Amino acid sequence: MCTKTEKEIVTKVTKQAKGKKAVMTNEDLQAYLEGDFKQSVVDFNNRCGKGVSDQHTCTQVLQLVINQNKVVIEECLESLVAFQQRDTTERLDGLIDVYVTKTMLDEFMEALDKFSDEEVTEASLNFNEDDLLTLQLVPQLLNPAIVAASGINLFNPKRFYINSELILENNRMKYTDDYEKMLTWKENMQEGCQIKTTTIDGKDWYCIIRTEDGKIMKSFDFVPVTLNLY
Repeated sequence: MCTKTEKEIVTKVTKQAKGKKAVMTNEDLQAYLEGDFKQSVVDFNNRCGKGVSDQHTCTQVLQLVINQNKVVIEECLESLVAFQQRDTTERLDGLIDVYVTKTMLDEFMEALDKFSDEEVTEASLNFNEDDLLTLQLVPQLLNPAIVAASGINLFNPKRFYINSELILENNRMKYTDDYEKMLTWKENMQEGCQIKTTTIDGKDWYCIIRTEDGKIMKSFDFVPVTLNLY
């Protein structure tokens, strides 16, 4: 049974889907990925303090790239496992998560491209071999993971769009601009986590991060979304 929050998310996304074409083409999906989808992913990361700016040094940007590479690898592996287990729901979830994490990786890579080869080479001296190896692994893992999760026409463009919107809307529950809600999250936070505050244009945004690696965590009242396979 859906909770009130989940019903609100489904209702909102359903209304958005009705405003789209009855049949979405691959071209429509690509336009969505490069437009609203990308903007939502970037907004989420910015409001959770994981964005990139011109103030970042080459070493800092390379650190963002390496961290994001590790997240992409994790999502790719989960997608491949879902394929092996023939788990349709997890394949769809994994497919969307791969695109979400890859979208932010592309943002970081674009920022890294602004530095010279010499600057990147010098910055790379601050990282160990396994960290740098992720730069080679991700390009080799992405295509097999996407193909395995997608299957042979397993999910049409509109189904991908609907479920992407469900996941993106659900992800917005991981941050808030409500100070009182933030205090409630803080009171019920898991050990090893902390509240991260990010100020954008004079407005404060709050999320929970794992202190060890800065991973964005779910609050105690987070409601998982149910994907729509049909």
